[in-house]
Amino acid sequence: MPGIEFRKANTVFMNEMQNFTALIVEMMRKEKLFASQGGPIILAQIENEYGTFKSWGGAIPHRTAEDVAFAVERFFQTGGTFQNYYMNIGGPYLTTSYDYDALLDEYGNLNQPKWGHLKDLHKVLISMEKTLNHGNISNVNFGNSVTVRFHQGKICRFLSNANTTTDATISFQGSEYVVPAWSVSILPDCKNEEYNTAKVNAQTSLMVKKSNEAEDEPASLKWVWRPEIIDGPVLEGKGKFAASTLIDQKQISDESDYLWYMTRVFLNENDPLWSDDMILHVNGSGHVLHVYVNGEYFDSEWVTYGISNYKFEKQVETRTKPLS
Repeated sequence: MPGIEFRKANTVFMNEMQNFTALIVEMMRKEKLFASQGGPIILAQIENEYGTFKSWGGAIPHRTAEDVAFAVERFFQTGGTFQNYYMNIGGPYLTTSYDYDALLDEYGNLNQPKWGHLKDLHKVLISMEKTLNHGNISNVNFGNSVTVRFHQGKICRFLSNANTTTDATISFQGSEYVVPAWSVSILPDCKNEEYNTAKVNAQTSLMVKKSNEAEDEPASLKWVWRPEIIDGPVLEGKGKFAASTLIDQKQISDESDYLWYMTRVFLNENDPLWSDDMILHVNGSGHVLHVYVNGEYFDSEWVTYGISNYKFEKQVETRTKPLS
């Protein structure tokens, strides 16, 4: 649609999202699916996440159980009352193996210690449910990213150390506590530490990926390569259309999911840049860069380890060849 910018404060996009959202909500209401109507839906979330993906062959993203617990507990420490996990189970979604780092894998198996460590956290939080939602709250800042939050009446206490490298010793109301770096301690009775996000007591399991032995069988599938036919104009940097600015891929999608940005540079022997040992230098930020010189393939560069800014620098042959 003309003028649309996705997932921004864009009037065209917001109007269309409002129409779409209202339609879906009305469909759910008509079928009486919301909890207020006796249905199973207790929470509805509009999907508006960033477009992220894992590079083929790259490392599987991993977030430790300690870090997840720290984020959750900090949320409750600052007044949060409801926590939603994304993802809670690893699949299937777009693929059969959507997220192996979730609390449950795609088969429903426990991902330890993440499952057990968070389960222990949930048990403590549930035991403090009434306290967390009522009463007067006070906060004390000890500096160096160390804070204490407690409910009046000595009901419960949170000790937080957001320093990433240094453990903290806190003297508070006649007692002394040691809080590891990047962790939160929970004291339901304001005296004894019931839980600390950095101390894992749950079973720990290690998943090891093994090659599929079926691929070694004589009847196993074989990879087949075929060259892609690229016509002359493409090699010369000529696409189906030209523009003076970068265009969003969603505005020009066709039968292919791939979009190539192409540009051409023309030099002649009279150009001040011309020499016998010219260096082609490109600052790249796309997933892959293909370079053609005088209409012939020269070299490529691509993203590695998720780093999308790279430098391509190669010496090129300095011979003149007219391009139509």
